[in-house]
Amino acid sequence: MATRKSNGGRFAVVVDGKTVGTVNTYAAKTAYRQVVFTRALGITITTHKVQLRILSGSTPGRSTVALDAVMVTR
Repeated sequence: MATRKSNGGRFAVVVDGKTVGTVNTYAAKTAYRQVVFTRALGITITTHKVQLRILSGSTPGRSTVALDAVMVTR
């Protein structure tokens, strides 16, 4: 979950070294606790490495990423 707001930036979601999505947290009006990304990793229980990487080159003044929560379920 993340906050979307006027200075919101972008980040990439990387799973096991591969980028699986890009999230833009910009919004004209601030909105808290927004689900911004979901991904099913399969039905087999195994270990994964998950990274969130802030993307450079965002629009000037839109470089903030505010995460409210990260949830992983089986």
